[in-house]
Amino acid sequence: MKVYSISILLQTKSAKNPIILAGKQDVSERIFFTRCRYIFNIFFPRKKKTSIRTAIFFHNNSIRDFMVFTTRTVYSKVNDSKASVQEKDYFCHCLKGKDGLGAVIIADAEYKQQLAFGLMTDLVIQFKKKFDMRSPPIKAKCSKDHQFDEAFPELAKLLVDCQDPRKVDKVLKIHSQIDQTKAVMYVVVVVLFECAFE
Repeated sequence: MKVYSISILLQTKSAKNPIILAGKQDVSERIFFTRCRYIFNIFFPRKKKTSIRTAIFFHNNSIRDFMVFTTRTVYSKVNDSKASVQEKDYFCHCLKGKDGLGAVIIADAEYKQQLAFGLMTDLVIQFKKKFDMRSPPIKAKCSKDHQFDEAFPELAKLLVDCQDPRKVDKVLKIHSQIDQTKAVMYVVVVVLFECAFE
């Protein structure tokens, strides 16, 4: 279960494309490398000697750009308040509010849809609490992409935390606590039986 991208977007009636207010992408794994190998071979032919660092930099940036493009496209095309778009082994979950503010998560197919929508709902609520979208300085910042990346560090923390669903999903957290309690109880019961038979 892996989340690759989390973004907060704003779709206004005057703007043609949605604006990505804050977004974080995880390109640490090379999982996309096989899917994007053709791009790599086009820009770095085998005849040309290229350093690995240059190739990895290009590869990571192209993946990041592709995720940003996908995020923006899905958010602009989806008309429902909640939607999921599947492409092979990946899902793009989209949550859109009536005011145009919403979120998009790109994750693998194993990541639960309900968990993704819960995360996006909480994220949008946190964003609205932190920034008053009606104030003139905030409205002015909403005209360009990634203007809230530094002002909203909760997004980067959430991207790290949501890689382990037990950290963010309350139900899974309770299940893991119950499993730990069961394990302790089994050990105690076995010890009591052993003491009773001696």
